Amino acid sequence: MLNWKCRITFSLLALAATSALAVGAPYDESYDHKSSGPAVILPAGADSAADRDALAVHLAGREYRSGSGWWALRCNDACELIPLSVTVTSKDHERYDDTPMPGQLLQFSPRLPADGVIAVFKPFRAPLDKLQLKAGPVTSWIPGRECKPKKGIRHQGGDVMGGELSLPAGGKLRFVPRLDQPVKAAGADAALPPSVWLELQSGAKRQRIAEFQFDIMWGEGSAMGTDSYVRLVGDLDNDGKPDFIIDTGAVRKDLTLYLSSLAGPDEIVGMAGSFSYLAPNDPGC
Repeated sequence: MLNWKCRITFSLLALAATSALAVGAPYDESYDHKSSGPAVILPAGADSAADRDALAVHLAGREYRSGSGWWALRCNDACELIPLSVTVTSKDHERYDDTPMPGQLLQFSPRLPADGVIAVFKPFRAPLDKLQLKAGPVTSWIPGRECKPKKGIRHQGGDVMGGELSLPAGGKLRFVPRLDQPVKAAGADAALPPSVWLELQSGAKRQRIAEFQFDIMWGEGSAMGTDSYVRLVGDLDNDGKPDFIIDTGAVRKDLTLYLSSLAGPDEIVGMAGSFSYLAPNDPGC
């Protein structure tokens, strides 16, 4: 199953005024809305440039512009934050079975190997424009600790598993997959496919934080554990509470950053930034 739900969001960082359109190249403005929230976040492998020796990303659209204030989250033996700047240049992007379209090449400096980089991000809009990040080690529990497998759900013959993470200072975090009941709209011949979403639990608090996407190969025998969708549990904002990077994409890239410092009164975390993207040269399978 493919979930093609689109996020209608305002444009990120403003359009790059210097992005020159290729003569005769078609343009789809939806590619200028890949990111939403007060922080930009990009998975390191969103649509990587050919040079894998250095961190660089090639994306369709013209959403980004050059500047400083970026950070790389790299986790090898331990997690660390590395300050970066980005240079954005126009570079046409291939489309599947069609002519190229305008795109952008994002190259980061200082030159950084892509190996181990989970994501790059930039806090830029209130309230995150005041966030004080520090270069160096980041307290992290994932990577670093294992989630105890918990009962999941069955979906189209496959398994979406939950997990429980014990924190060193006490307390537990639980990742609980949920399945909505099918809903049949008035006048429709069939019910809409049920959505599968992730609930985060901490103490007595329960919070819906993400919706899973599935590709057309999902089905009988498919399995998805917490290591498939939990990219980070760590303290990015230095408030002593866990923050999260959750990846619920399949063919699409769907990566979301959640920060404890943005949580509302009844929430565990608040959404800080989200990236949703399907490369135009990807056939979708």
